[in-house]
Amino acid sequence: MKKTAEHLFVRLIDADINKLLRLPASITEEVHVSFVDISNRFWIQKNLQAIEEIQKTLQSVKSAPPVTEPNIGQNYAVLHPLYQQWYRARLEQSEGLVDCHSVTFMDYGDVQKVPLSALRLLPPMIRCIPPMSSLCSFRQPLSPLPLDPEIEERLRNELRKCTEGILCRVVMFPVKKGSDRFLVDSLFAGSTDVIDNLKSSCNSTMAIIRYWDS
Repeated sequence: MKKTAEHLFVRLIDADINKLLRLPASITEEVHVSFVDISNRFWIQKNLQAIEEIQKTLQSVKSAPPVTEPNIGQNYAVLHPLYQQWYRARLEQSEGLVDCHSVTFMDYGDVQKVPLSALRLLPPMIRCIPPMSSLCSFRQPLSPLPLDPEIEERLRNELRKCTEGILCRVVMFPVKKGSDRFLVDSLFAGSTDVIDNLKSSCNSTMAIIRYWDS
C-alpha cells in the first residue's frame, strides 16, 4: 500500500512538473515496429487494421496507367521493389534522366528507389489519410560515445530481430505538441526490455573491442 501511494505521488509530481514546464505528456501504446533504419531511428505502426484496409484499396491500382509527370512531395501508390506489393509512398526525389525516383513508404517508413513505371495515382478515398507510421528515436542514447559502424549494424539487426512481428508496448512522447515524431522512454517486445538489451549488447561489444585493441 505504501509503495502504491509513493508511486502515485511520484506520478502526480511528474505530471505537475510536465504541466509547469509545458512538456508533452507521455503516451503508452501497443505498437508494431515496421522498419528499423539505424539503432536509434525506427518507425512504429499503431493501427494494423486501418493499414490492411488501405492495402485492400490499393489493389485497384494494378491496372491503372503509370504516372507520367511526377511531382516531388506528392503521395502515390508505389510498387515496392522488394515485396512486389502496392503501398502508399511520398515522392522525395526524381532523377528523370536515369529513371530513378526516391520514395518514402509512408505507412512503413522505409526509403527505396523505383522506376517511374512503379508509380500510380492514389485512389481518392485514401489520398487524405495521414501516414500510418511514426518516426521514433530513443530519448536516451544507447551509448555516450559515437558507435563504430560494426556495432551500429549489430544493434540495428538486434532491434529489428527482437521486435519483428511482435506486439510491442512503448512509452513515448511527441518531440513537440502535435508532432508525429516521438522520443521513446521504454520499449518492450513481449516481456523483453528492448532498450536494456540493446545497451547491454552495446556495452559488451565495446568492451570486447577495447580488449582486442589494448
